[in-house]
Amino acid sequence: MAIQAQTEGIPGGFHIHTTYSDGQGSYPEIIAAAKAAGLQWLIITDHDSLGGKAYEGWHDGVLVLVGHEITPERNHCIALGVDYVIKREQAPQSFMDETYAQGGFNIIAHPEGVLGTGSYWEDWEVAGPRAREGKVVGLELWNVMSDWRAQKRRFPQWFHAPFYFLPKPFLLGPTVKTLAWWDKLNMAGKRTFGVGGLDAHAFPRKRLGQLLTIFPYRKLFETLTNYLVLEGPLDLDGKRGKEQVFKALQEGRNYLVNRLYGDAAQLQFMAVQGDKQWRMGDTVSLKAGPLLLTAEAGSVTHLKLVQNGKVIAQGIGKLQREIKQPGIYRLEGRRWGQAWLYTNPLYVVE
Repeated sequence: MAIQAQTEGIPGGFHIHTTYSDGQGSYPEIIAAAKAAGLQWLIITDHDSLGGKAYEGWHDGVLVLVGHEITPERNHCIALGVDYVIKREQAPQSFMDETYAQGGFNIIAHPEGVLGTGSYWEDWEVAGPRAREGKVVGLELWNVMSDWRAQKRRFPQWFHAPFYFLPKPFLLGPTVKTLAWWDKLNMAGKRTFGVGGLDAHAFPRKRLGQLLTIFPYRKLFETLTNYLVLEGPLDLDGKRGKEQVFKALQEGRNYLVNRLYGDAAQLQFMAVQGDKQWRMGDTVSLKAGPLLLTAEAGSVTHLKLVQNGKVIAQGIGKLQREIKQPGIYRLEGRRWGQAWLYTNPLYVVE
């Protein structure tokens, strides 16, 4: 059977801080870095601030969207689609309820397992608004800066130099605990989409007698990237483009890739039944018979097909699997032994 490739993914960056909170870059500087890194959209998430809201829209070929990070001492969370700052001086359940009451949505930031050095999301029983029916929540599966810090702190200080000068091998990807929580939420019917977060700050640090910028914006934008799967390009009207981005995220039509090991704009991951096709984020029934799930991501990629948290098929570069059982199906990929690709699921029902 001939399988058509999906529409090319649209690359963007999520979880970025500017001078409106504790980031070192202005909006113009960050936009220029994003364009140089090949990104087409950005989601800015300053700490407890919507100060850059006036920048929302298109700038030099980059669509800029502005939300904010709710930052109590623990339990950090991203609020998107909101018009005022959700106050951090309240319990996680309360600020999530307020976000959705305002018409926005949340993405849980760097959960405990990703950071590995502290309890950034203490209450894992809180995973969305109380009135959950019909609402989706996001989970930051992989946070680059949290991952890097966690690996660095596993070693004595005298061995930290490689982390600053050659950070590439020290990004290990989502933890088993975080991925298991994600699968558990989706299996329980709590629709939760996954994203990759940069946590970009461009912090200056003096190390070995040199003033270094820890992950300059452009360099960081060339690492973990979210690709949106749309029917066409982003709309040149900023408001409609914003709706496209938020809708794609909420529907789980995105996948994340560590571009240090190659991009994946042409990723193929779909279910086929006769002449019908479904892609990540879709819900498809088995009533008309089995599905053929197919994936292709380049000859050097070790692919794993995951059903309900368990690996059920593997392949190098591509794989196909007949699906006869309902479940949550997603794809993982590694290159040269390193974490590289994570897709959002296809939801298969009876």
